[in-house]
Amino acid sequence: MASFDGSAAYETRREEKAPGTTLRGVVRGESVAAIAFVEPDLPACRDRELGQALELLAYGAASARPASCYDDERAFAAALAVGDHRGAIALVEPELWLDEGGGPAAVSYRVLEPRLGVGFVGLGGGEVVENHGPAVDPSRAAVEFLDDEVIIDHWQRFGLAHAGELDGRLRRGGKAAASPPFGWLRLRYRLGSDGSGRCELACSYLPTVWFYRDWQRVHRSEARRASEVEVERVLDPQRDVASGTTTSVTDVGAGVVRRIA
Repeated sequence: MASFDGSAAYETRREEKAPGTTLRGVVRGESVAAIAFVEPDLPACRDRELGQALELLAYGAASARPASCYDDERAFAAALAVGDHRGAIALVEPELWLDEGGGPAAVSYRVLEPRLGVGFVGLGGGEVVENHGPAVDPSRAAVEFLDDEVIIDHWQRFGLAHAGELDGRLRRGGKAAASPPFGWLRLRYRLGSDGSGRCELACSYLPTVWFYRDWQRVHRSEARRASEVEVERVLDPQRDVASGTTTSVTDVGAGVVRRIA
């Protein structure tokens, strides 16, 4: 893993609104990304069972925080290959292609190669073990074309802990929790035909998540600030009860439409 340089860390995806459309312009947006990791500094809970679960989660905390900035997408991917994190997603250099009337015709972007984004898990108080098991869903992306913009919805669900750390150990009323605890990440990216762009940054209340724009950190969702109610919503998930929220919105548009002759 020491020689990994991130050169083959991303998959290119492209979708067309109507195949065969003549393209006359392109709008390029900025890259966005997110990393989820467990820190030892977690919120205090009066509830004994939740407190015990948080102690188990903190035991497998990351040995080091991610960097606040990276040189480029290759550096970001290389850090993921050796760092301790629970989940990670990225939308790299999204491009909206325009038809002759200036409307959305196609979109292209790159995402992390699935295995890389799943994450390493630290066991034994920071010892990093190469284990991609915690994530149960590979990252996914969906594209929606509107009259004057395209929406790229990119998300991932991941296990909060290795099976030996937490799964089955959280008990509510003397019984094991209804399901294992999961965290999630979501980037809802909107790129307009006028060059505008914004991205909604969303995640579960646990663990800590850092969001990046153009490989610079722009927002932090810190697990230690979660309320006891929010902690319970993640550790003991219930149907139709939100376990996270949109935490911020960031500008990602270059404001420029490049014409194609």
